[in-house]
Amino acid sequence: MNSMRSLAVWTCGAIISIYGSAQAGQLGATRLIFNEGEKDASIDFINTTDRCVGLAVWTSDRSITDKARKLDPTAERTPIVLKQPPKSIVGPRATQSIRLSYEGEFPRAVEALYWFTAYEVTLPPDKCKVANRSLADADAEVEKALADRAQAAAHNNGAITAGLEIAVATHIKVLVRPKELKAKSSYAEASKRLSWVVSQQQGEAVLVASNPSNYHIHLAVVSFNGKELSSDNGVMGLTVTPQGHISFPLEGVPRAKSDKVVAKIVNDYGGKTEEQWTL
Repeated sequence: MNSMRSLAVWTCGAIISIYGSAQAGQLGATRLIFNEGEKDASIDFINTTDRCVGLAVWTSDRSITDKARKLDPTAERTPIVLKQPPKSIVGPRATQSIRLSYEGEFPRAVEALYWFTAYEVTLPPDKCKVANRSLADADAEVEKALADRAQAAAHNNGAITAGLEIAVATHIKVLVRPKELKAKSSYAEASKRLSWVVSQQQGEAVLVASNPSNYHIHLAVVSFNGKELSSDNGVMGLTVTPQGHISFPLEGVPRAKSDKVVAKIVNDYGGKTEEQWTL
Protein backbone atom coordinates (compact mmCIF):
# COMPACT_ATOMS: atom_id res chain seq x y z
CA MET A 1 0.00 0.00 0.00
CA ASN A 2 1.07 3.53 -0.61
CA SER A 3 0.08 4.82 2.81
CA MET A 4 -2.47 3.90 5.42
CA ARG A 5 -5.24 5.91 6.97
CA SER A 6 -7.32 4.69 9.85
CA LEU A 7 -9.93 5.98 12.23
CA ALA A 8 -8.87 6.13 15.83
CA VAL A 9 -9.31 2.86 17.70
CA TRP A 10 -12.42 4.05 19.52
CA THR A 11 -14.36 4.30 16.30
CA CYS A 12 -16.27 1.21 15.26
CA GLY A 13 -16.56 -0.56 11.94
CA ALA A 14 -20.19 0.46 11.60
CA ILE A 15 -19.31 4.12 11.09
CA ILE A 16 -16.42 3.66 8.70
CA SER A 17 -18.50 5.25 5.94
CA ILE A 18 -18.13 8.68 7.54
CA TYR A 19 -14.35 8.37 7.46
CA GLY A 20 -13.88 10.76 4.56
CA SER A 21 -15.67 13.63 6.30
CA ALA A 22 -13.64 13.05 9.46
CA GLN A 23 -10.31 13.56 7.73
CA ALA A 24 -9.00 17.08 8.28
CA GLY A 25 -5.48 17.00 6.95
CA GLN A 26 -3.29 15.44 4.35
CA LEU A 27 0.42 14.84 4.06
CA GLY A 28 2.40 16.41 1.26
CA ALA A 29 4.10 13.13 0.26
CA THR A 30 3.29 9.43 0.17
CA ARG A 31 6.65 8.35 1.63
CA LEU A 32 9.90 9.69 3.01
CA ILE A 33 13.26 8.48 1.70
CA PHE A 34 16.63 8.94 3.37
CA ASN A 35 19.42 8.23 0.89
CA GLU A 36 22.84 7.71 2.46
CA GLY A 37 24.55 11.08 2.50
CA GLU A 38 21.21 12.90 2.83
CA LYS A 39 20.23 12.83 6.49
CA ASP A 40 17.50 15.47 6.48
CA ALA A 41 13.97 15.33 5.11
CA SER A 42 10.76 17.29 5.52
CA ILE A 43 7.07 16.80 4.92
CA ASP A 44 4.06 19.12 5.15
CA PHE A 45 0.82 18.45 7.00
CA ILE A 46 -1.94 20.45 5.32
CA ASN A 47 -5.14 21.22 7.21
CA THR A 48 -7.72 21.19 4.40
CA THR A 49 -10.69 22.18 6.59
CA ASP A 50 -12.00 25.13 8.58
CA ARG A 51 -11.45 23.25 11.84
CA CYS A 52 -8.63 23.65 14.31
CA VAL A 53 -6.46 20.53 14.47
CA GLY A 54 -4.16 19.19 17.15
CA LEU A 55 -1.34 17.27 15.47
CA ALA A 56 0.93 14.66 17.03
CA VAL A 57 3.66 13.05 14.89
CA TRP A 58 6.16 10.26 15.55
CA THR A 59 8.15 7.48 13.90
CA SER A 60 8.15 3.78 14.76
CA ASP A 61 9.60 0.48 13.68
CA ARG A 62 7.45 -1.68 11.40
CA SER A 63 7.57 -4.56 13.87
CA ILE A 64 5.43 -2.63 16.33
CA THR A 65 1.72 -3.48 16.40
CA ASP A 66 -0.74 -1.27 14.55
CA LYS A 67 -2.58 -0.38 17.77
CA ALA A 68 0.61 0.74 19.48
CA ARG A 69 1.67 2.70 16.41
CA LYS A 70 -1.56 4.70 16.57
CA LEU A 71 -1.65 5.52 20.24
CA ASP A 72 1.72 5.06 21.88
CA PRO A 73 4.51 7.07 20.24
CA THR A 74 6.82 6.24 23.14
CA ALA A 75 6.56 2.47 22.58
CA GLU A 76 9.99 2.48 20.98
CA ARG A 77 12.68 4.79 19.67
CA THR A 78 13.99 4.96 16.11
CA PRO A 79 17.09 6.61 14.62
CA ILE A 80 14.79 9.12 12.90
CA VAL A 81 14.65 12.27 15.01
CA LEU A 82 12.01 15.00 14.83
CA LYS A 83 13.71 18.39 14.58
CA GLN A 84 10.77 20.18 16.21
CA PRO A 85 8.20 19.52 18.96
CA PRO A 86 6.15 16.38 18.21
CA LYS A 87 2.87 18.13 18.97
CA SER A 88 1.49 21.28 17.38
CA ILE A 89 -1.73 23.14 16.66
CA VAL A 90 -2.58 23.67 12.99
CA GLY A 91 -5.12 26.37 12.23
CA PRO A 92 -7.84 26.21 9.57
CA ARG A 93 -6.41 25.97 6.03
CA ALA A 94 -2.90 26.19 7.47
CA THR A 95 0.20 24.11 6.76
CA GLN A 96 2.63 22.67 9.32
CA SER A 97 6.09 21.79 8.04
CA ILE A 98 7.68 18.79 9.78
CA ARG A 99 11.45 18.28 9.64
CA LEU A 100 13.17 14.98 10.40
CA SER A 101 16.76 13.81 10.55
CA TYR A 102 18.24 10.31 10.30
CA GLU A 103 20.74 10.04 13.16
CA GLY A 104 21.63 6.35 12.99
CA GLU A 105 24.09 4.27 11.05
CA PHE A 106 22.95 3.58 7.50
CA PRO A 107 22.34 -0.11 6.73
CA ARG A 108 25.06 -1.71 4.62
CA ALA A 109 23.18 -3.49 1.86
CA VAL A 110 19.47 -3.82 2.62
CA GLU A 111 16.94 -1.00 2.61
CA ALA A 112 15.48 -0.33 6.07
CA LEU A 113 11.86 0.61 6.66
CA TYR A 114 10.21 2.65 9.40
CA TRP A 115 6.81 4.32 9.76
CA PHE A 116 5.89 7.98 10.12
CA THR A 117 2.54 8.66 11.80
CA ALA A 118 0.53 11.87 11.75
CA TYR A 119 -2.27 11.70 14.32
CA GLU A 120 -4.83 14.49 14.19
CA VAL A 121 -7.57 15.43 16.65
CA THR A 122 -10.11 18.21 16.29
CA LEU A 123 -9.74 21.05 18.81
CA PRO A 124 -12.31 23.68 19.85
CA PRO A 125 -12.15 26.85 17.71
CA ASP A 126 -10.95 29.02 20.60
CA LYS A 127 -7.73 26.99 20.82
CA CYS A 128 -6.60 28.50 17.50
CA LYS A 129 -7.27 32.09 18.55
CA VAL A 130 -4.63 32.48 21.23
CA ALA A 131 -1.92 34.76 19.86
CA ASN A 132 1.76 34.10 20.52
CA ARG A 133 1.11 30.79 22.27
CA SER A 134 4.24 29.07 23.49
CA LEU A 135 5.40 25.67 22.30
CA ALA A 136 4.71 24.34 25.79
CA ASP A 137 1.11 25.61 25.62
CA ALA A 138 0.57 23.95 22.24
CA ASP A 139 2.06 20.71 23.49
CA ALA A 140 -0.21 20.77 26.53
CA GLU A 141 -3.33 21.45 24.48
CA VAL A 142 -2.68 18.57 22.07
CA GLU A 143 -1.67 16.22 24.90
CA LYS A 144 -4.92 17.01 26.72
CA ALA A 145 -6.97 16.40 23.57
CA LEU A 146 -5.29 13.03 23.05
CA ALA A 147 -5.84 12.06 26.68
CA ASP A 148 -9.52 13.14 26.60
CA ARG A 149 -10.21 11.03 23.54
CA ALA A 150 -8.39 8.02 24.94
CA GLN A 151 -10.44 8.30 28.13
CA ALA A 152 -13.65 8.60 26.14
CA ALA A 153 -12.65 5.56 24.12
CA ALA A 154 -12.12 3.47 27.24
CA HIS A 155 -15.33 4.70 28.85
CA ASN A 156 -17.49 3.99 25.80
CA ASN A 157 -15.77 0.72 24.84
CA GLY A 158 -14.95 1.95 21.36
CA ALA A 159 -18.28 3.57 20.53
CA ILE A 160 -18.72 7.15 19.35
CA THR A 161 -20.95 9.47 21.32
CA ALA A 162 -22.66 12.62 20.08
CA GLY A 163 -20.08 14.88 21.69
CA LEU A 164 -16.96 12.98 20.66
CA GLU A 165 -14.87 14.21 17.76
CA ILE A 166 -13.16 11.74 15.44
CA ALA A 167 -9.39 11.38 15.29
CA VAL A 168 -7.54 10.14 12.24
CA ALA A 169 -4.12 8.50 11.99
CA THR A 170 -2.14 8.53 8.75
CA HIS A 171 0.84 6.18 8.37
CA ILE A 172 3.42 6.47 5.59
CA LYS A 173 6.59 4.51 5.01
CA VAL A 174 10.05 5.90 5.75
CA LEU A 175 12.77 4.22 3.67
CA VAL A 176 16.48 4.32 4.48
CA ARG A 177 18.74 3.43 1.53
CA PRO A 178 22.46 2.68 1.71
CA LYS A 179 24.81 3.71 -1.09
CA GLU A 180 25.80 0.10 -1.65
CA LEU A 181 22.23 -0.82 -2.56
CA LYS A 182 21.74 2.04 -5.01
CA ALA A 183 25.11 1.33 -6.66
CA LYS A 184 23.96 -2.18 -7.63
CA SER A 185 20.50 -1.33 -8.99
CA SER A 186 17.74 1.23 -8.79
CA TYR A 187 14.36 0.69 -7.18
CA ALA A 188 12.73 0.76 -10.63
CA GLU A 189 15.05 -2.00 -11.86
CA ALA A 190 14.50 -4.07 -8.73
CA SER A 191 10.72 -3.87 -9.01
CA LYS A 192 10.84 -5.53 -12.43
CA ARG A 193 12.65 -8.50 -10.93
CA LEU A 194 9.64 -9.70 -8.95
CA SER A 195 8.86 -13.33 -9.72
CA TRP A 196 5.42 -14.94 -9.61
CA VAL A 197 4.33 -18.54 -9.24
CA VAL A 198 1.08 -20.40 -8.55
CA SER A 199 1.48 -22.94 -5.75
CA GLN A 200 -0.57 -24.88 -3.22
CA GLN A 201 -0.79 -23.81 0.42
CA GLN A 202 -2.91 -25.95 2.75
CA GLY A 203 -4.67 -27.41 -0.28
CA GLU A 204 -5.58 -24.03 -1.75
CA ALA A 205 -4.15 -22.38 -4.88
CA VAL A 206 -2.27 -19.16 -4.18
CA LEU A 207 -0.28 -16.71 -6.25
CA VAL A 208 3.09 -16.01 -4.63
CA ALA A 209 5.17 -12.92 -5.38
CA SER A 210 8.86 -13.18 -4.47
CA ASN A 211 11.28 -10.28 -4.20
CA PRO A 212 14.92 -11.24 -4.86
CA SER A 213 16.16 -7.69 -4.30
CA ASN A 214 17.17 -5.77 -1.17
CA TYR A 215 14.53 -3.09 -1.76
CA HIS A 216 10.99 -3.00 -0.39
CA ILE A 217 8.75 -3.33 -3.47
CA HIS A 218 5.45 -1.46 -3.10
CA LEU A 219 2.42 -2.68 -5.06
CA ALA A 220 -0.82 -0.74 -5.44
CA VAL A 221 -2.93 -3.28 -7.35
CA VAL A 222 -2.36 -6.91 -8.36
CA SER A 223 -4.61 -8.78 -10.80
CA PHE A 224 -4.51 -12.37 -12.03
CA ASN A 225 -6.16 -13.17 -15.37
CA GLY A 226 -8.07 -9.91 -15.11
CA LYS A 227 -9.33 -10.36 -11.54
CA GLU A 228 -8.02 -8.05 -8.80
CA LEU A 229 -6.53 -9.86 -5.83
CA SER A 230 -6.09 -9.06 -2.15
CA SER A 231 -3.54 -10.31 0.35
CA ASP A 232 -3.62 -10.57 4.13
CA ASN A 233 -0.16 -9.13 4.64
CA GLY A 234 -0.91 -7.26 7.86
CA VAL A 235 0.35 -3.74 8.32
CA MET A 236 2.69 -4.10 5.32
CA GLY A 237 -0.21 -4.22 2.88
CA LEU A 238 1.02 -5.08 -0.62
CA THR A 239 4.66 -4.32 0.14
CA VAL A 240 7.05 -7.20 -0.58
CA THR A 241 9.97 -7.07 1.85
CA PRO A 242 13.61 -7.56 0.75
CA GLN A 243 14.23 -11.23 -0.04
CA GLY A 244 10.62 -11.84 1.02
CA HIS A 245 7.31 -12.82 -0.52
CA ILE A 246 3.55 -12.39 -0.16
CA SER A 247 0.67 -14.68 -1.16
CA PHE A 248 -2.66 -14.00 -2.85
CA PRO A 249 -5.46 -16.58 -2.51
CA LEU A 250 -6.83 -17.69 -5.89
CA GLU A 251 -10.09 -19.28 -4.74
CA GLY A 252 -12.69 -18.70 -7.45
CA VAL A 253 -10.21 -17.07 -9.82
CA PRO A 254 -10.28 -18.63 -13.32
CA ARG A 255 -7.07 -20.17 -14.68
CA ALA A 256 -5.83 -19.83 -18.25
CA LYS A 257 -3.44 -21.68 -20.51
CA SER A 258 -1.02 -18.82 -19.97
CA ASP A 259 -1.80 -17.11 -16.68
CA LYS A 260 -1.22 -13.37 -16.68
CA VAL A 261 -0.23 -11.20 -13.71
CA VAL A 262 -0.57 -7.43 -13.89
CA ALA A 263 0.74 -5.27 -11.04
CA LYS A 264 0.87 -1.53 -10.49
CA ILE A 265 4.11 -0.68 -8.73
CA VAL A 266 4.32 2.47 -6.62
CA ASN A 267 7.42 4.51 -7.38
CA ASP A 268 9.42 6.79 -5.09
CA TYR A 269 7.12 9.73 -5.86
CA GLY A 270 3.81 7.98 -5.28
CA GLY A 271 3.11 7.40 -8.96
CA LYS A 272 2.25 3.98 -10.36
CA THR A 273 3.87 1.99 -13.15
CA GLU A 274 2.16 -1.07 -14.63
CA GLU A 275 4.18 -4.24 -15.14
CA GLN A 276 3.03 -7.58 -16.62
CA TRP A 277 4.19 -11.17 -16.27
CA THR A 278 3.07 -14.32 -18.11
CA LEU A 279 3.31 -17.55 -16.12
